[in-house]
Amino acid sequence: MCLCFSSVPTILVSLPKAAAEFLETHDLIFASRPHLEASKYMMYEQRNISFSPYSTYWRIMRKLCTLDLLSNLKICSFQSMRKEELGLLIQAAILLPRLRP
Repeated sequence: MCLCFSSVPTILVSLPKAAAEFLETHDLIFASRPHLEASKYMMYEQRNISFSPYSTYWRIMRKLCTLDLLSNLKICSFQSMRKEELGLLIQAAILLPRLRP
């Protein structure tokens, strides 16, 4: 079944055999994201990991994020900073209702 969400044609697959065909045989064709003009202007010519088309650049960005940003060692190293920022957020949430007229 083919549906159009806004201007993006979307294929809905409900049979396991058809899903295997899409995910195994034609995976590179369907792995990319749609080209949207808004993401071109707002997201640095689609150069971030969430809007970049599937390519060598996207695979390198994903690898960098996985190894350098989201590794267990990196997450633990920023724990104190996250606690501090969470404290500031809670303080702001407590003070904000008092500051409103």
